[in-house]
Amino acid sequence: MSILIFALLGVNLLSPYISSWMVDFSPFPPGAFLRDALNAAFVLFALIRCILNRKKINLLIALSIFSWLSLASWVVILIVFSGDKVQAIMGARSYILFPAVFFALVMTKIQYSKSINTERIINYMIFLMLFVSIVAIIDISMKGAFIKLLGYNEHYAGEQLKLINSYDGTIRATGGFSDALNFGYLLTLGILLCMERFSQGYKKLKMFTISLIIFIAICLTLTRGAILIAAIIYSFYIFSNRKLFISGFILLLIVVPTIFATTNFLDKYVDIFVGRFTDSSQTSRGSTQGRIDMAIKSASYLSENPLGVGLGTQGSGNMLSARDNRLNTDNYFFWMALETGLVGLIINLWYLSSQFYAAVILARTNRKNELGGIIKPFLLLVIIYFIASVLSSAPSSSTFSIFFWTVLALFSFPGLKNFRRA
Repeated sequence: MSILIFALLGVNLLSPYISSWMVDFSPFPPGAFLRDALNAAFVLFALIRCILNRKKINLLIALSIFSWLSLASWVVILIVFSGDKVQAIMGARSYILFPAVFFALVMTKIQYSKSINTERIINYMIFLMLFVSIVAIIDISMKGAFIKLLGYNEHYAGEQLKLINSYDGTIRATGGFSDALNFGYLLTLGILLCMERFSQGYKKLKMFTISLIIFIAICLTLTRGAILIAAIIYSFYIFSNRKLFISGFILLLIVVPTIFATTNFLDKYVDIFVGRFTDSSQTSRGSTQGRIDMAIKSASYLSENPLGVGLGTQGSGNMLSARDNRLNTDNYFFWMALETGLVGLIINLWYLSSQFYAAVILARTNRKNELGGIIKPFLLLVIIYFIASVLSSAPSSSTFSIFFWTVLALFSFPGLKNFRRA
């Protein structure tokens, strides 16, 4: 079973490259089809095995599945009444496939507790994020030439695919795996995993060093929300323990100055970095006010049109439509409301909240003597999801979403106090 999970995570991350290598194979990105097929197969497999084995389902997981079925039913209704079925189906994926990884993984763990190695999955996720971070850093140092040498074509889905990969004429780190926003938020999960293991005393130097490499890649994405999240994660772990603070501070003093003293390509990013957070750069000027204006515009539209614009209109499905119905809003909650209406927003929030609640209660049940250790990672996961949702539409992207719900499920499993015995 671990192999299936590895494949799901790996293909999800590599899907843009798979599409680039097979750009002439299909009119639509093959990588995305393979990713969604694997995700759907995993969810269906977990549900079918649970039914066939007739094991008693945990009440919290049953509630999560019921809320998922409610959302799926609403999405089906929206598809039926949509004027553009293909666009609606494209939009439906982010609601009924991506977050479903959580309860599918929890149910699979219950069914196959011995065949799913939690430690290996966590190690694999850290390795993937370290790998893509290194690729992104090398690509930035080569001014975007490295990922092209690897065969990546940013227009794998056609010229209409607009990825956020530059800022004021400066390349943003993506590694070719996603646009800069989604890539940055994805990597924050790598920082969380590294620091969680660091706090447990597992290969502290290795974990902190990996987290710093990932943090450099996050900074090079120039994604403000992701940089803010990374800073919050470090603060939670380092300042909550004096020994961690001393170790982290010493490593920071050694590693960071060394990186900046031996590289030239980061210089211009420092200026842009400051401009991003102060809204002083040319592209950032008015950015904060622009987000407020987009929120007001979205709220005004929803007040007059409570059913929203239509499923798939705010995401990649919009590229397949003859009409551009996208209302530019860098906020996932407004995204959900505009695509599924106010009713859909309520169901979505119920569904997502049920999974957070289930994860926390399951963790408390499975790890009764670890309450202090449980609160911190789950609180950080809530912060990560909230900031990513409020400041961008990243949670609707599988690149962030599938990894996020996988991490949430992993933290609810027993035996995580010491990863070496997971």
